[in-house]
Amino acid sequence: MHAKKTLPKLIEEAIDKGATTVEEIHKSIAALPLTILEESDLLRGPAKEAKRVQDHTIGAIYDVIREVNQQVGTLASELLAEAKARRTVRAGEVHKHRSTAAHAARH
Repeated sequence: MHAKKTLPKLIEEAIDKGATTVEEIHKSIAALPLTILEESDLLRGPAKEAKRVQDHTIGAIYDVIREVNQQVGTLASELLAEAKARRTVRAGEVHKHRSTAAHAARH
């Protein structure tokens, strides 16, 4: 059975998939002029090299976006866990306060 995914994890995965889709579109659009230049015997080599460097550069940018997304997801999970722990502590304090007040009222 799969563990239930947290909201930060779901958001992180959606952003990651979105970044990958945008990266693919970005590479396709950026490659169009170079693909045309590759048809020329004179420019084929330089165009292929430019496309290789361009793909690498675009890929590196989206890798950074995915890394930042992962770190933000981790931070969000940690902050939500801290907030939940604080709510639990506060709820315990309220319960303890009410129990003490009820006990004092009986005596």
